[in-house]
Amino acid sequence: MKEQNSPKKSSRRSFTKSIACSLAAAPLVSDHGPSPQPGVDATETARHSNNGSTILSPVFFKDHIPPVEIWSDSLTLHSSGGLSDPMTIREQPMKQVFTGNKKIKGVRVIMTDGAIKVDYRDDPVVRGGQIKIWVINPIGSNHDMMLSTPVAGELQVVFTNSRHKFIGDGPPTSHRRKKYKCDCAGQNVGIMKVAVLNSDGFSLAELTTDPDHEQEIDRILIWTEI
Repeated sequence: MKEQNSPKKSSRRSFTKSIACSLAAAPLVSDHGPSPQPGVDATETARHSNNGSTILSPVFFKDHIPPVEIWSDSLTLHSSGGLSDPMTIREQPMKQVFTGNKKIKGVRVIMTDGAIKVDYRDDPVVRGGQIKIWVINPIGSNHDMMLSTPVAGELQVVFTNSRHKFIGDGPPTSHRRKKYKCDCAGQNVGIMKVAVLNSDGFSLAELTTDPDHEQEIDRILIWTEI
């Protein structure tokens, strides 16, 4: 579980979210990359930190808002389509299906300081892959949910705990995406660990929240085939 944040960390996180987080969907552009296309707004390209991760600068591309986004704060889900009621399946306790979203084709993981630590945006290696998420204990336990797409099916989220599910949480957001919050049986949850796998189940990247070193996952951006 996450401990209560200090005032300093909360202030930094609020500042980051107010400026950078709304811009996280922007594609990466090199320092000398091509100019934006007509109808696309941009003010500055992304820049890179000394540790190799990408730091979000004030860049915004209207055409690149991801259809699915999962925030660590209260484990909130934003989706451009609907989400089915929970249903049981054979070997897994529970699943919900996204309406209008099919195979995963892009994944990006953003930290609370705005750094992009995992970036498979428009990368064919992740097409049709899987995303495993730990929301309670990232060490010595199985993932709590997994997003994947069955053959010729729609994107689905499968929970390992039958008491966990996403439920509607208010009106659509400013990008006309529907908002859902995880009902996790009263447990204090957040994105503790993320693993991105390809379509064969081979691990491409893993990232774990580490508050002691101020490395905390803020959200996961997911692009899908429509």
